[in-house]
Amino acid sequence: MNDTLADVRVDITDITDDSGYPTFVRFAFTDIEGKRHFFVDKLPIISAEYEVQLPCEGALRCHIIAEKPDSYVIDTTFPDFVDSEDEQYIFELPKGIVER
Repeated sequence: MNDTLADVRVDITDITDDSGYPTFVRFAFTDIEGKRHFFVDKLPIISAEYEVQLPCEGALRCHIIAEKPDSYVIDTTFPDFVDSEDEQYIFELPKGIVER
């Protein structure tokens, strides 16, 4: 088992709540099968910027739990407890969007 932390490049698409701090945003990535997965969480989880110009790129921290020749299997619950709008947290992603 691989115990490596990594960052997944995500697309920040919408501000869902800017009524206080922190701002909540909607963001997404595309898995190895081409399915788009959407998330809503606090902006500081995926960006070091206090304010963003949309659309823009962010980075979601994750735990790599397996490596395949062209992909990584990741868990988004560690270290920031993030899951998708569909309540998924295990994804297989192409290596090109995962930075170790």
